[in-house]
Amino acid sequence: MKKITAFCCVLALLFCGCAQQKEKPPVPNTETEFEAVYETGDFRFHCTVKWARGTAFVTVHDTNAKGLTLSCDGRQVTFSKGAMLKSEDKENIDPSNPALLLWEIFTALESGGNQCSLGTFTVDQTDGRFQTISVSDITLTNCASE
Repeated sequence: MKKITAFCCVLALLFCGCAQQKEKPPVPNTETEFEAVYETGDFRFHCTVKWARGTAFVTVHDTNAKGLTLSCDGRQVTFSKGAMLKSEDKENIDPSNPALLLWEIFTALESGGNQCSLGTFTVDQTDGRFQTISVSDITLTNCASE
């Protein structure tokens, strides 16, 4: 009888521990890359999103900005297209800039958080792949999930 009681207590503790665990947002791999749609209000564009060695990259595929690559390494945001290359301290860039925003989100995910300068963000994933990232009125949707 003592063995059965002890076994039941162990099971109860295990189930209580499992019930209290919350699913953490996905942490980006050292490198990840996917095709996505960036939407805010009525504005949207298709892009490639890449996270590599602590830098977020967004390359625009349509709109008047086609071919523009935005990147943020945590210190600066860089704009490049063809021979044009312009860098600016991240403090001087609007927080809704896609590269800056993704840098903040991926960095927060690495530390287990869900806050960026625009507020609380949400991340949906399937099989470890990002499906949607949302914050404020901005949504980034992986094209594979459309």
